[in-house]
Amino acid sequence: MKYSVVVAHPGKQHSYRVVDTLYKNDELQCFITSVYNNQGHLTNILYRLARGSIKKKIGSHYISDIPRNKVKVFCEPLGIFSLISLKIPFLKKHYTQINNILNDSFGNKVANYVKRRMPDAVISYDYNSAVLFERLSDEYPDAIRILDVSIATRPFMQEEFKKDYERTREKALINNYTEIWSKDSMERSYREIEKADYFLAPSKVVKKSLMFCGVSEDRIKIVPYGTDCSRFKYKPRTIQGGPLKLIFVGAVDYRKGIHHLLKVVSKFDQTEVDVKLVGSYNPEDSIFQKYSSVNNIHFCGFVTQDNLVQCYYESDVFVFPTLGEGFGMVVLEAMSCGLPVIITDVAGGNDAITDGVDGFEFEAGNDDQLFEKIKWFIDHKSELPKMAEAARKKAERYTWDIYSERLQSTIDEIMEEAR
Repeated sequence: MKYSVVVAHPGKQHSYRVVDTLYKNDELQCFITSVYNNQGHLTNILYRLARGSIKKKIGSHYISDIPRNKVKVFCEPLGIFSLISLKIPFLKKHYTQINNILNDSFGNKVANYVKRRMPDAVISYDYNSAVLFERLSDEYPDAIRILDVSIATRPFMQEEFKKDYERTREKALINNYTEIWSKDSMERSYREIEKADYFLAPSKVVKKSLMFCGVSEDRIKIVPYGTDCSRFKYKPRTIQGGPLKLIFVGAVDYRKGIHHLLKVVSKFDQTEVDVKLVGSYNPEDSIFQKYSSVNNIHFCGFVTQDNLVQCYYESDVFVFPTLGEGFGMVVLEAMSCGLPVIITDVAGGNDAITDGVDGFEFEAGNDDQLFEKIKWFIDHKSELPKMAEAARKKAERYTWDIYSERLQSTIDEIMEEAR
């Protein structure tokens, strides 16, 4: 049986994968968004005028295989303003408030559309859905409300941050993450969770975070994300002399657990361990100030995908010390290129790891365990070629095609259960 599904996201994330899957299976009624680079839209005008990173960001908001009549754009000026605010320093600090205004306005317009068109289900996204799901619950409860949760819930993350602050007393964990500590953010999280019928989770840690918020296990469906193994090609590893070469990819900040990684790496001599941090960083941040002069720590900044793949090839082990994620797709990218990984138990991507075969898992924030895992690779370099091959084979079990198959069967399962 075919169902009619509306997908609503004012931004992007992995919603395009969901839209593509439903369209190919003839179950997409409409994709509703706020920024979409289609000819005739304000977004397209801005795209033609923009330059640099903003142009690239705007240009990515388009799905070439989806016909125009399957896409609706609501709250476009506000959506563009929210998107650009991330790139403008004096606006970035107000991003959460700007985005909340967008989410509420967008949610009201989507609710009006859904009431008119009466689909079987609506898929919306975490931190975007409070107003939308509340209105649908009251005004059109026949539509099954599915919350696609991309990252561990904020109430759960707040507990993880509390634990890490107790360990480290790093004030940045409090000062830099207002969305984690905000009462309004907590309320919004619980509002959308309370009104959702079912939940799509990419990992066990997201499932755990939903259950932490009171969601029953039977309403949570795990659909792991994927990677593109043809873009992140495999390169066999050989045993090399010199230090163990670690690589981290992502924003260089406290949520990613960088303060733990650099503290541990700085304990090793530069002849033992070398780490590259590939991703944006703030040169005024205390992390950079403290560790930029350490000889075996390298802040590389943002790199293009071609250069990123080369960085993977030049490394021995991928390390991901995050305090909380949804899945951490960079983990699969690194594994696809042939890197075994060291990853925390709340990274999401740890679901894909078999300890001692293609990497190791350790407790988030546990510096002793992280030290032990790095030391193991130093002492067992001969295992790297075999683990690299195992990492690639594991990544091949998490492609986007497999994600689409799992997603479609999961949505059909939800609809059968709900009916």
